[in-house]
Amino acid sequence: MASGEESRATRVWLQKQFRTSGLQLDPGALSYLVDAVQGLHDPEEYIHRIMDEASAGAQRRLTLESLEGLVRRLDGARAQTSGTQVIPAFQTPVLEYDPIRKQFHASPAPPRLFPEAKSKIALYVNRYHLVHQRLRRNRLFRPTHWAGVAGAQGQECELTELKALLGLVGQSKYVLGFLSQPREGEYALEDLSARLPLDIQDAERTPGLFTENSIVVAEGQLQPSGRFKAVALGTAPPGGLVTFGGSEPDAKEAAAWDASHPDDATLLLSDVWLDDACAMANLEALLATLAEADASSQPPPSLIVLCGDFLSPAGRRAVEKSTLVLVPGPEDVGLGRALPHPGLPRAVLQGLLSAAPNTIVGSNPCRLRHGSCELVVLRSNLQCLLRGTAVVPPMPGSTPFQHAVASVAQQSHLCPVPLEVQPIHWEHDRALWLYPLPHALFLADSAPAGHHVYDSCVSLNPGSLVQGTYCSFNPVTRLGKVCSVQGKGEWQSQEAAVEMD
Repeated sequence: MASGEESRATRVWLQKQFRTSGLQLDPGALSYLVDAVQGLHDPEEYIHRIMDEASAGAQRRLTLESLEGLVRRLDGARAQTSGTQVIPAFQTPVLEYDPIRKQFHASPAPPRLFPEAKSKIALYVNRYHLVHQRLRRNRLFRPTHWAGVAGAQGQECELTELKALLGLVGQSKYVLGFLSQPREGEYALEDLSARLPLDIQDAERTPGLFTENSIVVAEGQLQPSGRFKAVALGTAPPGGLVTFGGSEPDAKEAAAWDASHPDDATLLLSDVWLDDACAMANLEALLATLAEADASSQPPPSLIVLCGDFLSPAGRRAVEKSTLVLVPGPEDVGLGRALPHPGLPRAVLQGLLSAAPNTIVGSNPCRLRHGSCELVVLRSNLQCLLRGTAVVPPMPGSTPFQHAVASVAQQSHLCPVPLEVQPIHWEHDRALWLYPLPHALFLADSAPAGHHVYDSCVSLNPGSLVQGTYCSFNPVTRLGKVCSVQGKGEWQSQEAAVEMD
């Protein structure tokens, strides 16, 4: 139990901290905090966590009830019963640091993908404030202005702004700033106030890489020449008060989940090359091992993270020499199942588009002009739709694919079925017309692969790659093939030419 003198000093210190942050404590909440901080290893960090949480919730007056609820949220609330929560990068909290109130607050404006030029400056300013406030909260760089709670003891390191070094030649100081290289072989240290030439040739360094634009802590002296000679170079100790993002798990449910998964594992896989036989074989072997372990009552890992690149170097070289056209399927994201279907959103294709910049995002259907050849592509389960809506059985002697090709060619329409079966955007029906017939018609269907020539129009159905089939078409000779992938996981297909009928 703290003595009366310590309690009074702690009370004064708490009131000052909250008043500086624009917050007010009711008497009950103040008494609660006086007792809560006693004996804490780092009471100031605990108080800053409470102030940050209160500011994020737009609370300015803390009663005992609201404070207790706030502390419970810090300890864990808003359960996630599945044990896994994915927080996309674009959903992380957007916070800004207020150097006056010395606290974080939610940014009033959402971030933009195409901001103004001043946002680049704000990027570095926010990075500096993030590290600076973290360093000031460290026990070594935090002056002890109060005596009621066990605070920083021992040697105290005071940070000095670069502009304040003028006139302090020969005095040992600690400074914080960006490490820059204005000219080749010449280094400088920059903060929000000034930039000074930096000599780090003889400086002792802490572990880590000191890259250009990294924020460093330097100990040294300003020389008469105006250059800061560092005797030690390091970085700010880790730590942080900013929320991780998402919703905080309930402490009891999180503990229960941990207790029920004592032997759990998270697997992390990288370079999952979807076009590489070895990578696919390894992945299949791993999944088979996990399946065997599951069959033997050994719990499988609850989380598996797959990381790219998803194309091998050889695959990227192949892609660089080819143009990829992406045609969405009936179940892909878009405006429902109606035709025509817009192209896939670029937001879901950023990884592929960066790996293969010569990728074209097409619609469904889409028209292509490849050299002098005109092609039309449709991805639909057309054969099933046509057979399901046929009022009389088809004539014998022809394959289902041949019947489908004849139907669309004769109707001059890619999907001549009722709108109740296949919705179509009324004013865009023109996109499905087949008049005149193109040189080649690609009717991609989940039905078995097929080929047919109807009135000089080469029609192909590649089937499903899951079944190991695809098609090849020569736009010059106007000859097509149904091909098969030979060997499990072997992507160098050996084509079997099929004579066009």
